[in-house]
Amino acid sequence: MTYTLITPIYNEERTLPALLKKLDRLDDKIEIIIIDDGSDDNTYNILTENECFIILRNETNIGKGASILKGVNSATNQNVILIDGDLEV
Repeated sequence: MTYTLITPIYNEERTLPALLKKLDRLDDKIEIIIIDDGSDDNTYNILTENECFIILRNETNIGKGASILKGVNSATNQNVILIDGDLEV
C-alpha cells in the first residue's frame, strides 16, 4: 500500500527545519506534499532548499481547508495522511 502525506503550513520558519528532518527520515515510498499557504516569513525559502518533497505554494493565504484540498488534488496515491506543520512525526 502506498501513501501520500500532506502538510499544510503557514509561517512555520521556526519549526519547519525540524519537521523537514523528520519527514526526510520516512520511507522513500511515501509521497510528501507540503503546501505553503501564503507565508510571509522565510518558510517558502526554507522549503525550496529541500528537493525531496513536492512543494506547492499559494500566493495568498487561502486557508487550511483549501490548502489541504489542493494537496489532495495533487496526490498520486489514494491513501492520504494529513499532518499539521507543527506536529511531530
